[in-house]
Amino acid sequence: GIGECLTRLEKIAEECGEKQAQAVEKDEFLRVKQRLYVLLEETRDHIHERSTLLKRRGNCHETITKGHSIRQNLDEMRKCLPRLQELHRKAQNKRGAAKRKEELQ
Repeated sequence: GIGECLTRLEKIAEECGEKQAQAVEKDEFLRVKQRLYVLLEETRDHIHERSTLLKRRGNCHETITKGHSIRQNLDEMRKCLPRLQELHRKAQNKRGAAKRKEELQ
């Protein structure tokens, strides 16, 4: 029945590596870090595209739109960075607490 098909599909997904990718993305630190990298890459591309547009056509609607998206990406990156630092600090505290616990024993 359907349950058998689902288990079969899950097995195929595991063999293809799809399940492992989902498990890695569950960690919030990695999700935020990946989002930051994507934003950084997008922003770099937009900056290069905007500069070439400015050289070619001057200040037009498209360059203004690119500039706006660049500013939005930079703003989102500014918001993501403290979150990433907070998650890193929490992980370090957990690791430090585990080490102290081991030392006490």
